Amino acid sequence: MMKRLEYLHGITEEECERLRTLGVLHTNQLIHATTLVIDRERITRRAGIPEERLDALGQRASLMEISGLPPPPRVLM
Repeated sequence: MMKRLEYLHGITEEECERLRTLGVLHTNQLIHATTLVIDRERITRRAGIPEERLDALGQRASLMEISGLPPPPRVLM
């Protein structure tokens, strides 16, 4: 399912813009771009998004592919 990055829970506008500059426009592209460590390292160097953050965003995008899951809980601080 192709959804724009903005639909991904918790992603910031800045992160969306940085990923777009690398050609990552949709959540399915994010999944493929963050699956391998070497790819996350490359994106970290080019976009300045920490590898751990990319891994978390990729995992969230993967969960969006599963129909019937409720949205993630909101963290209140």
